[in-house]
Amino acid sequence: MLGAPMNTSPRAPFAVWLVSLLLLIAAAIWSWSTFAAPDSSPGDAPSPRAAGTTVREAAAPQGTTVPAAVDAAATPRELVTPAVTTPPSPPPARLCGRVLDSRGLALAGVPIGWMPAAAFQRPQAPLSLAEPACVATSDLQGGFELTAPEAGEHVLVTGPGWLTLRSTAWPTFGGIAELLVIAAEGKQVTGRTTRADDGTTLADVSILPSLLLLTEFPRPLEHTTVPFVTPAASDAEGNFRLLVPLAAGVDLIFSLAGFERRRVPSLDAVTGHLDVALAPLSPTAGRIHGRVTDAAGPLEGVRVQLGFDQQTLTDARGEFAFELPRRPSRLIASRRGWMPIVLDGIGADAKELDLRFERRALTITGELRSAAGAPVPGWRLDLVDPLRDCDHRPIELDSRDGEQPAECLALTDAEGRFVVGGLADRSYQLLAYDPATLVAVVSPPVAAGSEGIALTVPADALLDELRGIVVDRRGNPVADAGVQAWLSTPSAGNPLSGATTTTAADGRFVLHNAPRRGVRLGISKPGFVYAVQLMEQWLTTGSELRVELQRLCAVRVEGPAEVVVEFLDGDGNRLHAESHSQSMMFSTNAVTLHGGKSPVMVLPETTATMRWRRGDQELGRKPVSLDPSAAVTLLIAGD
Repeated sequence: MLGAPMNTSPRAPFAVWLVSLLLLIAAAIWSWSTFAAPDSSPGDAPSPRAAGTTVREAAAPQGTTVPAAVDAAATPRELVTPAVTTPPSPPPARLCGRVLDSRGLALAGVPIGWMPAAAFQRPQAPLSLAEPACVATSDLQGGFELTAPEAGEHVLVTGPGWLTLRSTAWPTFGGIAELLVIAAEGKQVTGRTTRADDGTTLADVSILPSLLLLTEFPRPLEHTTVPFVTPAASDAEGNFRLLVPLAAGVDLIFSLAGFERRRVPSLDAVTGHLDVALAPLSPTAGRIHGRVTDAAGPLEGVRVQLGFDQQTLTDARGEFAFELPRRPSRLIASRRGWMPIVLDGIGADAKELDLRFERRALTITGELRSAAGAPVPGWRLDLVDPLRDCDHRPIELDSRDGEQPAECLALTDAEGRFVVGGLADRSYQLLAYDPATLVAVVSPPVAAGSEGIALTVPADALLDELRGIVVDRRGNPVADAGVQAWLSTPSAGNPLSGATTTTAADGRFVLHNAPRRGVRLGISKPGFVYAVQLMEQWLTTGSELRVELQRLCAVRVEGPAEVVVEFLDGDGNRLHAESHSQSMMFSTNAVTLHGGKSPVMVLPETTATMRWRRGDQELGRKPVSLDPSAAVTLLIAGD
């Protein structure tokens, strides 16, 4: 024992000599076994390192008493400390899944592997992996087993010779029972695009496989991801070439500004050749021509759009042309640093348009301070209510002058000052927020051109903790539900994530450091409707937050082709049908029966009525009763 008094009995010298002799013999044996016989057979005893001991390559510090019970193999410069038991590393997680085709049938012999989620979702991402990246192959039942990736979110994708239609992202918030990849064989297809009225070729027609709606798949595609596919385009002679996934329920979408979008089943391209004719939006095939100028003359490169279907850039002469719209539409011309030109009611009578930029865009200046009066630097400025164009982008993003961050309209400087530019001559509400905490401040309506606007961050902007409980409609607690604060801004491409947590077995949760106002709180759980609400609308004084989730029910609708179907709750409010997951990647309140069939969707258990229409004419309606435990097919009689 360290620190014990030395033994002063007459036998002490003999004991010391004996211990020293034993130490020398043990050291000699250890040195011979370690260095003279390095290639030991599997049956040999493990070396001291293999046994879990730690070897120090330095002498003991001065003033330290070396215990007599030290390992016999220790030398003056190699002291072996007592072995520290290190728990064995857990084996890598094994993830199981299945490879299915677009009809839900098993696919055998499909090579699969991992790809970073960022690569899977970026433009020009491959729909298949190279052979070296494939790490498993599906069996006769389509099953496979993979080792989970060590870090980062990865997406399961198919290997060479196959194309990915949908796949599971891992890890998925809230957990998943089984990974899923939906695959199809690919085929190189060539063809030509023409006008349906006169047969002339059409250039720059966009051609895109529609992977979002797999109408033949037999169940909801929860927690699956659609890969980002870059559209192909026809050349100056109308010719095109692209790799097509041949799969039931997958369409090729052909679109061109001024023409009706056309959906062609991918199986129509099984021969490797496909010719497609597009019809003009207007039966008269008339066109609207225009010219954009300023005081100096024609303007090239000005972005002009008409309605939700057509957009273009002016040429070197400042000219542009659109097909006549089917109904009067809004026209918007955007130029950086200038007030946008907005014309409503552009229709068949507007044959020639003369657009002239005359006024510079306006700005709003101000400063952001804390409740104590200190400047607040590094916060982002955006707008609550920007006018949006047909691409759902704020016009102000195209009208700003100078260099601003891509994810916002302005930043506060070291003194808390800001300048928001590119504004039209109207009123706006400013949104200032901290990208780290998502604490947000919203101004009252402010006229463009205003100066010296003062914004203050409230002292109670952050909640130390927010307590709540999540239950179903019957009052039963919902465990393992995800709780997340998030903020959506016009300039940021995706919602900004804030504090997160999950519910316990009793459905309760505690969310720390969540903004008190301005952000939305989302509650998600597989099999339930995603619940979302502004934080301040859910907060109640003196009691915990209570969230009631509705269960989701699987539904498919079959009926006449191109009929539009809507669903209502008991109060007559339109409900959103989700095609596959809680991510809201595809959520709509009007489902079109392409080919006479919808994909398998999920609807809340409160769904009471289904109605259907063609165009603006309602064709019928009937009551609906859904069961979360069973999928339902709703039929519509032919009209």
